[in-house]
Amino acid sequence: MTPEPHTQKVIEWVDGGEYVVAVEVEAIFPPDAPSEACLSPEAVKWLESLEDAAVRGDVAALQAAGRVYRREPVVS
Repeated sequence: MTPEPHTQKVIEWVDGGEYVVAVEVEAIFPPDAPSEACLSPEAVKWLESLEDAAVRGDVAALQAAGRVYRREPVVS
């Protein structure tokens, strides 16, 4: 009997333009590589759509998905 992959919620960071968002996604840990988190194709597409939203500056979409951060230049 082949062991089933295990899933776990993980935080992924999406970086786009002026914004960065931390989102929770479900990662799959396959039995043959239990230390390597894999994402489903749907999760990857969702992360890519969030990256596009970040580049466009769509803060509302980012806030609906996770915690949003804005980059600010460091003044010295």
